[in-house]
Amino acid sequence: MHVLFVAHSSTTAGAERTLVALASAAVRCGDQVTVSIPRKGPIERLIRDRLPGAEVIVQPCQWWMGVRHRTFTGALRTLQSLAQLVPWLMLLRRTRPDAVVVIGSTVTPAPLLAAVLAGTPRSIILGESIRSNPTLRSLIPKALIVRALDAWSDVSIAVSEYAASQYRRPTLIEYPPIEIPETVSEVRDEPPHMLVAVLLGTLSTEKGQFDLVEAARRIVASGAPVRIELYGDAAPDDLARLHDMIWDADVESVLRYRGASSNPIGVLAGVDVSLVCSRNEAYGRVSSAGFGRG
Repeated sequence: MHVLFVAHSSTTAGAERTLVALASAAVRCGDQVTVSIPRKGPIERLIRDRLPGAEVIVQPCQWWMGVRHRTFTGALRTLQSLAQLVPWLMLLRRTRPDAVVVIGSTVTPAPLLAAVLAGTPRSIILGESIRSNPTLRSLIPKALIVRALDAWSDVSIAVSEYAASQYRRPTLIEYPPIEIPETVSEVRDEPPHMLVAVLLGTLSTEKGQFDLVEAARRIVASGAPVRIELYGDAAPDDLARLHDMIWDADVESVLRYRGASSNPIGVLAGVDVSLVCSRNEAYGRVSSAGFGRG
């Protein structure tokens, strides 16, 4: 069986790691696996490490939901996402998969709709808190998007009860697997007496990293021996904003952005507290990994 897995992002955040875990399971079952990514990025290395022999295709897929998608930008992005139907139909005709699995189907319609038009069986992973997440905006009403996803998919899999409650009758609820190795290379630079907290995740307003600037300011004022470290991908504008806020608040000694990490479990192994500042995590992969590390 030939399965095409479609990623909506080329980072190595939770959804992308879930995709790689599912594709790895397909490989173990003897399936032929092709992975489509929207652009070159860190996920390529993760795929090479975990999916030897899998074909990787770069095929853009425009989001039709996002922070600025209620303005003229939203109209333009929606049109772009629908215009990508033709290249996606051509890709399906060329690769001829027996099934398509779309990660991030909530925000990228073209791969799923192309599979519908091609008559290819399709499964979707519902991993976004579409109704409650304020950063997922669209010119198209969310209720209509939810109905479309239900109509276009043969199988819909929600990553948690919380995620399932925001869609229409998912086929099943399946928690994404998190591999906790028995031996982990610990990542820690601070002395033993220092309490170290970490927030793992893509830098964004919704994830809560910017809120930690105020927490860091209070830590500095109290003199508590605490450090907060941030790991994750970041857009240049968001990163510049974070650095400006840290500088203006004079909290460089407490709050540090460390960049993306290819070893999140190792990062968790080297800290004392794992932080989750978002109220809209559909699954809470970081929390689960933290529980797994104790």
